Amino acid sequence: MKKMSLTVKTILALAAGIALSYPALAAAPNEIAYQGKLTDNGGSPLADGSYSITFSVYGSASGGSPIESVNQSVSTVNGVFSTVVLFTANHFSGGTSRYLQLQRVGAPSPFLPRQKLVAAPYALAVAAGAVGLTEINQSDLDSRYLNAANLTGSVADARLSSNVTLQGNTVNAANGLVILNGSNEASIGGGLSLGGGTVLKKILSVTGPTDFGSLSSGATSTDTITVTGANPGDVVLIGAPSNTDFNKLMLYGSVTSVNTVTVRCFNPTSSTVNTISGTVRVSVLQY
Repeated sequence: MKKMSLTVKTILALAAGIALSYPALAAAPNEIAYQGKLTDNGGSPLADGSYSITFSVYGSASGGSPIESVNQSVSTVNGVFSTVVLFTANHFSGGTSRYLQLQRVGAPSPFLPRQKLVAAPYALAVAAGAVGLTEINQSDLDSRYLNAANLTGSVADARLSSNVTLQGNTVNAANGLVILNGSNEASIGGGLSLGGGTVLKKILSVTGPTDFGSLSSGATSTDTITVTGANPGDVVLIGAPSNTDFNKLMLYGSVTSVNTVTVRCFNPTSSTVNTISGTVRVSVLQY
């Protein structure tokens, strides 16, 4: 006749912890979560099914009478079962050691040795339900910890991802440099690509005076502005002066030689437009 033995796989964790010697905290629950494995004497798992187990709490590792016993049916799969045992009272407070003993109903002897009940890490300081939404003042949390203006200190280099290296006010990311200045402006080295498109390497932008004079209908006048670093083939954008005359005209430009942008002013109207001198912004995009 085969005898049944118990192999403990995961031992005893009080649900959400035990409030030992901390009477000011909310009371710990009267239940424990338990997982074990039922095998025969040869170590083979018992057949899948339901088995009645008596869970008893003792005040000592051996001898004595149980403080409380609970009969509970457990279902096994490959011998493994998991259950939550609910006792009628909290036997786990006050700092007194407690031991759990299991015995299959109808079996001549219990599974030994008894297992000592221990609290989960930090469960001694925070009992179940001790902290909830009502204990947290969200406004304080937002103002004290979620406001960037209240953040102080620094992050050690060792805590950074290997993909990001801080060097003063320079961040090395994805083989490019992002340099931040005191005006919250960023300089991106290596180029910028949006949505996987063409990489924009640099934008050159200057302002300069222009005077296209009097333009008859259909006529074009030109002027040049120096943009250091500009090269033929770069893309040129022109920002027109804000006056009524230029609102009637068409401005466009191109890099005609190194460092030189030629701005052209075309009169598409049916009458002569007398332009006045103005300041235009020339932006050169390099890809």
